[in-house]
Amino acid sequence: GLGLTQGRLDLPLGALSGGERRRVELARILFAGSDVLLLDEPTNHLDSDAKGWLLDYIRRYRGAMIVISHDLELLDESITRVIHLERYGNDDTGTLAEYKGTYSQYLAGRERDEHQLTRQSDREQTEIKRLATLADSMRGQTAKRAKTAKSIDTRVAKLEKVAVDGPAKRRSISVRFPEPPAAGRVVLEVEDLARSYGKVDVFDSVSFTVERGERLLVMGLNGAGKTSTMRMLTTYLAPSAGHARLDGKDVVDEPGAVRARVGYLPENVPLYPEMRVREYLTYRSRLKDVPAHARRAAVDGSIRRCGLAEVEDRIVGQLSRGYRQRVGLADALVHDPPILILDEPTAGLDPIQVREVRALIRDLGRQHTVLVSTHILPEVEAVCTRVIALANGRLAMDEPLRRDEHKSTLTVEARGPADALRRLIEVVPGVGSVVAGRREGEVSTFEVRLAGEADAREEIARRVVAAGWGLRALEARRSTLEERFIRAVQAAGPR
Repeated sequence: GLGLTQGRLDLPLGALSGGERRRVELARILFAGSDVLLLDEPTNHLDSDAKGWLLDYIRRYRGAMIVISHDLELLDESITRVIHLERYGNDDTGTLAEYKGTYSQYLAGRERDEHQLTRQSDREQTEIKRLATLADSMRGQTAKRAKTAKSIDTRVAKLEKVAVDGPAKRRSISVRFPEPPAAGRVVLEVEDLARSYGKVDVFDSVSFTVERGERLLVMGLNGAGKTSTMRMLTTYLAPSAGHARLDGKDVVDEPGAVRARVGYLPENVPLYPEMRVREYLTYRSRLKDVPAHARRAAVDGSIRRCGLAEVEDRIVGQLSRGYRQRVGLADALVHDPPILILDEPTAGLDPIQVREVRALIRDLGRQHTVLVSTHILPEVEAVCTRVIALANGRLAMDEPLRRDEHKSTLTVEARGPADALRRLIEVVPGVGSVVAGRREGEVSTFEVRLAGEADAREEIARRVVAAGWGLRALEARRSTLEERFIRAVQAAGPR
């Protein structure tokens, strides 16, 4: 019946196929005369003839039998009772439910039970949500209502403890995949971010995005919220409102994941002064979950990049402020995060060290996204690719930084009537405004601000000469970042 022909019976077991070996094993079990059969997936590897014979044998079998199988035909034709085993999680205790009849009858019974279970779960969750909303509405009011809210919280906790999970929730599967490499262009999203200290609003509704590889300069007057912004982006300060996500991770909901992706150099670097430099960086690498096999290389790399080789064995507390700043920067780099947030990275550094940090920031931008806050604008402006400015509680400036841009001001010096010269220049295409400067006799100087990207110098020169006046000087001047920042602050106006 199992399809073992005479010619195959004389072969050694190792020469048989998997299906044939399964038939031999079934023959040994079925004809042993046992009163109880324990069969785990008995129809695996059997062809249709062997399977038909086995099903017929099971139907005629008079002893007790326990079967584990995914073969629906076997379950529907040969089973008289089903035990449903459910285990919700790896650490949970499973439950058993018994259903009499075939597998099809079990499915119908289970569907009825799960429908009832779903309705019960929905009712319980609705009640829990209602009570929680009621308790929230009573908080912060009178002492009596606050006491009532606390009592409701206790009731909610008890309901949550005994509440059942609906089948849909219990059947969900959790799959963990390895962390993927960094992908996507936007690595930082700030949406309607706000921060208040008591009744003092520092800023509100600030929104911006930062793309991978950008080197962003964050500017603002003292008290504008630069440090508060950086502390919120690094999870050390909770926003009063709004959202911020770094590499897709929310700073409030997933602070651990955010910190793993960020290297942060705060304005005042917190160090352990009793430790030696290498010892401190090794300790910090362990805290940041740098793998043990990669720890030494990570520390060596951060020491090399930050110029600490000659002081790596010295006690941190005995270093100058400049070297302590470098240790803080090495700490921010040691776990090779995709995002670096540096608050006043050049504080305490001498001019040569400032130049070195400038070069380091430019180098870091090839593999990292960098946010920098500093007041030393000429040094950092040369390496950053974009600038934002906070002023009067809002984002007042957001523009790219390219050395060939912002040649938006012209100085014009000409001999002729001042009022007529001014009117002539004002109507030149591309001119935004004309401000009169010094005047010496018949010679007048004007500051001309351009309205767009067009270069109006040639047209201004042509018109002045065509009018018969003498053009003495025409010079394009690049507006400084500081000038543009001041104009943006003034344009922002009061809060």
